[in-house]
Amino acid sequence: MSKPRPTSRRTNADAKTQPPDLAKQLRIVLAAALFAGAVTAVLVGWEHLFPTPPERLVKIYRTHGCRCAFNLADSLKSEGFVVRLYEHDTLEHVRGTLRTPANLRGCHVGEFLGYFLEGHVAPAAVRKLAQREPVALGLATERSVDTESGYVAIERDENSRVMLVEQDGRVRLWFEPPSDPKE
Repeated sequence: MSKPRPTSRRTNADAKTQPPDLAKQLRIVLAAALFAGAVTAVLVGWEHLFPTPPERLVKIYRTHGCRCAFNLADSLKSEGFVVRLYEHDTLEHVRGTLRTPANLRGCHVGEFLGYFLEGHVAPAAVRKLAQREPVALGLATERSVDTESGYVAIERDENSRVMLVEQDGRVRLWFEPPSDPKE
């Protein structure tokens, strides 16, 4: 005669209905949390782990209504610069830090290697600034410099001459775009 089976043994049908092991679930959740934490740490610290070389980084500070800063950013990016855009209610603090002269007031200002960039400065002029590193405050498009009225007529193209603003506030020609052969 055969012995009856003990009731504590599980059958295949019973195993499918039993809840998974709690320890196994905790290990899976912990592994997922650690992975997510590691990915987050890399993303947050990316700039510290892999910093952008300063001669490629341009920061553009804009006010809320300024849309033309995007054109400048796109122009610089297309020439190999890394652009960071920041939006502020006012640019007074940024311009004060960069020592931008009071007669240069547009809806955005750029910062490159500690210099200010006013107007839509041509990428070639910015590159020249990196190569020569003059003792100066920054660059401004010629048409953005209007000492009479204090008004800045920002050029939306990069066909304006670029002026270097020296430490003492004097302005001199820095960059002249190549003449268009079509004209």
